[in-house]
This record gives sequence, structure tokens and C-alpha cells, in this order.
Amino acid sequence: MRFQNYNEIAQCIKGSEKVVRKLIDRAKRDGLVTKEMNRESRSVIFDIPESVIDMLKDVVKIWQILERGKRERPVDPNRILFQLWECRTKEKLLQLLVPWCFRYKYKIQGLRINNEDKEIPALKELVDLLKSFQSRRIQVECLIMFADEYGTIHSIPKKIISEYFNNFRLLVEKKAKDFVEKEKIKFIWWSEILCKKSERYTKLKNYMKGNFRLLIKDGAIREEYRRRKELSEGSLSPDLRNRVIEHIVARAIEGVLLEELYPDLIKLPFEKKEKDIFDDVLRSKPLPRVYIFKNVYPWRG
Repeated sequence: MRFQNYNEIAQCIKGSEKVVRKLIDRAKRDGLVTKEMNRESRSVIFDIPESVIDMLKDVVKIWQILERGKRERPVDPNRILFQLWECRTKEKLLQLLVPWCFRYKYKIQGLRINNEDKEIPALKELVDLLKSFQSRRIQVECLIMFADEYGTIHSIPKKIISEYFNNFRLLVEKKAKDFVEKEKIKFIWWSEILCKKSERYTKLKNYMKGNFRLLIKDGAIREEYRRRKELSEGSLSPDLRNRVIEHIVARAIEGVLLEELYPDLIKLPFEKKEKDIFDDVLRSKPLPRVYIFKNVYPWRG
């Protein structure tokens, strides 16, 4: 198919000209689109195969879902857009990370997940999004990361932490059976990552603690302390300030270790954007993140 300008392409693909321009420029570099000059009219002609038009439509549709459904601005949107393009055109696996936290108010909520609990609609949101990727021929691997070690930081018994996460895992295996069986959804534990990267973690932890006041502003510490105090209701350690500092250090290191293990990862948090301010403290570039889920903090009840 031949087009005279970006606007014509955007109309064909039903996407914004701004997004289409970025994708076409990337497609030209990939050798999928040719651009030539019409000598008679002195106008530019884009020659785009129909197969590439289909790829463009798929990527634009997913981008529109992420853009229109967002509750907060994404982090590093251009990188996310180009990762979608790479995965669609080169049939690469798109890795999505969904961190899942512990029920810190477990003494009130309990550890069992019931039909009226917020985990149920939150999981439906995730499954619906994965189906959207699938329908647009973008192969995904969704990593649900159980943030178990953070509960340990706050002196919650490991047995209790594991019980809740195992209950949620059973729920996912039931509600998203096809994705789990086809290994489109996998489960990872933050504590296992720490074991695998223990030397690296120790080195980063020593660096963080030695430079903590340079890396973290007092206001961020106070805000995290306020959040932790709000969540505690007596279930967190009385030595709360030190625990909060340890929590912040772990969050900063998490951003580094995740990128080292999964270089092309896109993070899909159920948390608010303000909660991720420590992700990029030790990173040279931000961790790509999309804030699309409406059921925020479903583990809090």
C-alpha cells in the first residue's frame, strides 16, 4: 500500500499521527517500510506492505488500550511503545511484571480470599488485559511477583506470608487457568530473586546505606513512614523507622535486580505511582511502568 504522508497512514491505521509517525520511523529503520520521492510531483511516497499495516494496527490498538485506560502517566512511554513494536514484528516475548503485595492487615482481613474481596476484580482486570495482547498477536509472559521479603522486613512470620500468597496463586490458577497452563502467567518470589542475586544485593545494599542521605530525600522517608504507620495497626515492628529505611533500600535495589534479570521488562503495578518513587534511585534509566489497573491495592481490602 502506498501513502503520501503520515496523516494518510494514521487514518488507515486509525491511530494518532504522533504515534504512527514514531512507529513508521522505526519500521523504516527495520527495513519494513520504504520511503521514496515522486520526481513528478516532488512528494514523498511511503510503500508499506499489507502485513506491516496489520502489525501497525495491532500495536496501535494495544497502545490505545494502555493510553486510554491509564489512571496515571506511564513511565518511559516511548520505550514501551517500541517494545510493543519489537515483540509484534519480531515475534519476541513481551515480559510483564505484576508485583503482588501481602495483606499487612491480615489480622483484620484474614488470609483466605473470598468472592467479595478486591483480589477478584483485580485479577479479572489483569486477565482481560492479557487477552487484549493475545488478540493483537503480541505474545506475553506475565510474571506475578510475590513481594514476600517485604513482609519479613516488617517482622511478619514467613508462614503467614506464604499462606496468603499460596491462596492467591490458587485463585489465579483457577480464574486464569488457560494462561497458567500455557505458561503465559508465571509466579516468582522476591525472596528467591534475592537468593539468586545475593552477592549483588549485598553490594548494592552496602552502597545504598553508605549514601542513603544523598540518594533519598527526607520528605520521601517521612511519606513512606506515614504510609507504613497507616498500614501497621499494630502488626508491624515497633522499630518502625529503621524498618522503613530497610524497606526503601530494598525497593531501590529491586529496580536494579529486575532489570538485570529481565532487561525488557514492563512493570504493571496495582499500586499508585507515588509508591514507585524508589524504583529508579539506583538506575541509569527509568524502569518502564504502565498504570492501567483501576483496582488499586487490592490486597488491602
